[in-house]
Amino acid sequence: MALDNNTLSKLEALALIKLTADQKQELSKDLAELVAMIDKLQDVNTEGVEPLVNPNEDSKHQLRSDISQNELTQSEALQNARKKKANYFSVPKVINKES
Repeated sequence: MALDNNTLSKLEALALIKLTADQKQELSKDLAELVAMIDKLQDVNTEGVEPLVNPNEDSKHQLRSDISQNELTQSEALQNARKKKANYFSVPKVINKES
């Protein structure tokens, strides 16, 4: 499956990246290979296989209890922030209302 330029341009915009023509061609090839691999899954015989609802439903893979603990203080969490505003992380806007 080859992806058209319109689809690649849309992916480029969603990822907020700029690709050269060579990069688009390489990405198109890579994505086509990924889609082909996923299509192969359609050939797998799953008749009689029970669906897995939760990978942890087996008793030997139980997770620990989810207990809230204060591992980091707010100031410790903000210590390595590139930008902060008051007591919060400050990040650039990545979504505009037009798209």
